[in-house]
Amino acid sequence: MKNLSRILALLICVALSGCASVVDSENNWFRDRNVCKKLVGDVLVYPVFVEQKKGSVWTEEDRFMYLDSLQKGLMWIQKQASNDSIRLNFIIKAHPKVMKKGLPGKSVKGALAMLEGTKSHTKFNKHYDNISKKASSKVEKKEVLKPFVKKIKSKERLIAKLRNAYQVESVVLMFIHKPEELNHLYLNMNSLTNMDVEYIVTTFQSPAVINYQVLQLFGAATMNYNRGKKKEKASKLIVEELFPDDIMANLGKSIQVLTIGDYTKYLIGWTNKEKDYFKNIVSERKVVVK
Repeated sequence: MKNLSRILALLICVALSGCASVVDSENNWFRDRNVCKKLVGDVLVYPVFVEQKKGSVWTEEDRFMYLDSLQKGLMWIQKQASNDSIRLNFIIKAHPKVMKKGLPGKSVKGALAMLEGTKSHTKFNKHYDNISKKASSKVEKKEVLKPFVKKIKSKERLIAKLRNAYQVESVVLMFIHKPEELNHLYLNMNSLTNMDVEYIVTTFQSPAVINYQVLQLFGAATMNYNRGKKKEKASKLIVEELFPDDIMANLGKSIQVLTIGDYTKYLIGWTNKEKDYFKNIVSERKVVVK
């Protein structure tokens, strides 16, 4: 986990800059958005393994190990839900074919560089639209549930077909890339908008990081202390006081020592009860919520 923490320390600011900005609105702004509105009921998790045309490949053993890690992580969330009397059932169905398209920018470093450029969201969405277009042909088409949007793009078409094929409302679409030595990347795209469907891009196999991204897709906010020199110490103490064990405030730790805290439960739809301190988290800028 020490290596993971070092990697995250290098990449977390860059990675998060691609999916959200500091929020200055009400706490419920995170809730009930996009495809993954509430983390309840039957939820389809659909990993699509992606590899470069040239480079390391996803072997059958690699995919098995990743899916095993994914299963362990999701069962941790499911157990947390059960403890709160929330009915939650993850259905894991991996795409049958490895997609040979690679990352935007042709590598992790290239993808990170793209995030710093203009129209990075547009470029990323177009890249994964192309992958989704090829992937959707492998999913049986049924006309039972309505698509998420009227104007169907490739990612929307894939998710609409998956919702119909598996009879679920929520679909966690994941694009899983091979890591490159110590270079990792994790992104949640379109989570704070309804203009395009949300999805996960990651190279991480750690259950803690996988769960972090899945929860964020359902509205959980990433909670980091303010890293300005003057406020860092005070903000860090506030985060430690309010979220000592919350997975969304402790990325890099093992899920064995973490929980889903009250604020995260509220954001992902497990409770509608607000606590007084929720209202001050964002407005007082004591905690950076991204």
